[in-house]
Amino acid sequence: MLAQQHSALAVPGVSEVIVPTWEHASLELVLPMLAHLSHQAGERWLTWIAPDLPPKSELDKYGFNPRTLRFIRSSGDEQSLWMMWDALNNGTSAFVVSSFAKSYGLVQTKERKHLQQACSQGNSRALVLTLPGSELVH
Repeated sequence: MLAQQHSALAVPGVSEVIVPTWEHASLELVLPMLAHLSHQAGERWLTWIAPDLPPKSELDKYGFNPRTLRFIRSSGDEQSLWMMWDALNNGTSAFVVSSFAKSYGLVQTKERKHLQQACSQGNSRALVLTLPGSELVH
């Protein structure tokens, strides 16, 4: 069954969404997408790495699948990047999402290459949420 879930996944890789602000309007774009991914994870996780967890009411509002959703708290971009690489590489997550204050997908080509390799190794997809030029505020 797990092998079937792996094959149903799109090609492993890294995608980046540049979020203009962490205000409610931007979250209304991101949260439905993540809720959808939580239902596509099969028997693996949608791992979300962030400094703060979203309120349960927001997760309920958008219909997240609690059985596949795993949160990991991070304390900054460097730690988030390492945690993201590890979660992608070990293959237990179908999708790994992380928030960054600077762009790792568009600017840091070395880090992007390492994340891409981890995606291939773990047959996983990465989603980098970036708020360029600002510190994350949750």
